Amino acid sequence: MVRSRIGSPPSEATIAPHGGGDDEASTGALRERLVRAWSCGALDRLRDAAVRLADALTDTVRPWVPDRARSVALGCLLALGGCSGEGPRVDIDGVVLDGRTGAPISGARVSSDDGSIAETDVDGRFELSVEGGERELTARADGHEAARRRVRAVSGARVEMRISPRVPRPVDAAGTPAHEVPTFDGNDDAALRVASCAGCHASRGLVAQWTRSGMSGVDPTSDAPARRAECARCHEGRSFVAWRTGGAARRDAPVDDALPITCGTCHEAHADDAFGLRVDDRSAPIAGARVPHLGSGALCTTCHRADASDAADASPHAPQSEVLVGRGARLVAASDDGSHRHIADTCARCHMAPPVEGQPAPTSGAHTFTVRRADGRSIASRACAPCHGDVDPDAIGARDWDGDAIVGGWSSEHARAMDRINPRWHARVEGLAVRDRCAGSLTATDVVEHDARLHLVDAEGRLLGDCDGDGRIGSGERAVTTRALPDDLADVAYDLTLVRADGSRGAHNPAFTFAVLDAIEAALR
Repeated sequence: MVRSRIGSPPSEATIAPHGGGDDEASTGALRERLVRAWSCGALDRLRDAAVRLADALTDTVRPWVPDRARSVALGCLLALGGCSGEGPRVDIDGVVLDGRTGAPISGARVSSDDGSIAETDVDGRFELSVEGGERELTARADGHEAARRRVRAVSGARVEMRISPRVPRPVDAAGTPAHEVPTFDGNDDAALRVASCAGCHASRGLVAQWTRSGMSGVDPTSDAPARRAECARCHEGRSFVAWRTGGAARRDAPVDDALPITCGTCHEAHADDAFGLRVDDRSAPIAGARVPHLGSGALCTTCHRADASDAADASPHAPQSEVLVGRGARLVAASDDGSHRHIADTCARCHMAPPVEGQPAPTSGAHTFTVRRADGRSIASRACAPCHGDVDPDAIGARDWDGDAIVGGWSSEHARAMDRINPRWHARVEGLAVRDRCAGSLTATDVVEHDARLHLVDAEGRLLGDCDGDGRIGSGERAVTTRALPDDLADVAYDLTLVRADGSRGAHNPAFTFAVLDAIEAALR
């Protein structure tokens, strides 16, 4: 087995082979070669390859992988998980729990955005050695959706991560998504169900692609967005169609039999135009104004926009459209010069890059709608190749975006800027000594979006005012939001959430993103 602490240089890593004799000798030799070959300069590419290999082994074929092969693969990860030359490292202790039952999850993989990786033990616990500073952790486990959390990596930090069970999707004996034969019995839902389209389109790989996307499942919990009256228009198939065909933006009641976002949600079957998109070219209002010439990406902007109310503590929920077109920040003026705003079909051009020939079910692009590689850390080259050619996406647009005299791509520049901003932001908020009224009251250090409002949280991410610790503000509990902050810091909180929630790390609109980050830094000085 592999010790659960992973992500340290070879001098600290330990490989425990599954057997003895030959296994021990082979893994020992592997360790010796990796120690000799240790190089910070070549680390990034090697680490990416190792992460992809580990995910493939543990997610796809783990039950059938011989012990020796898995020992070697995880041994590579042990050696490639970190680099002592990249900065001081600290140990984070944590636990991964089932989001529904609270039970510990054994064998979950926890990774950091610096490339470090750990695996939980039988009690769901892990120890992760990471570079100090602000880090984003991702937890994955078989049968569960991935979950991400930002943490402040300091010595002795403890983290709790909860991951929700994945909605089961039927497959046949070959592992191919199985769908019913389409039937049309007068039910108005027939055109919205994937089975209605699969009969003709499954052979093109479209259905298999969709099953890999976040659109294809509905969280079974009663308070999931697809079931909530105020959220269903963008999270539930019928509600979106009803809204876009003249219905109300809010349902009258919660949704019991929720449908995922299916083919029929976005496409009107057998329409006169080629794709039958329900929204095309011209967007719904983004930050108060419609935006023309978005092509098929206009459909994406219908829901992937902040849509914030005028409330003082309103949150910029899903603000990808605002960032793309350069609008909606509080600290900087609107700007329409974003480079990706002006490419044909905008969102769809990058997020739906065509699959490689002979690979109808890719892990990115097409109807998976993702631009990132399987490891989730870097952008797949196919997303950029139509415009930029065969280049490393991380090298596109390299310059000193954050003003620290270091030239880098959008993602690395964004990470360095956030590593400067987050500690200053935490210190300013903590200095206000904002506390809730619960027994053993919590002190605010950060802000998160929760139920479309900007809530204050403590250093461990717990909502102020959540006295029973169930992760929500329930009956009899009083939320503590950004209304408790001075106006200038409330504006910083909004714009910081705008950049965080966008999720593109600068790629959607680097000029606008770094203008916002510059303004945030100035406000925190």
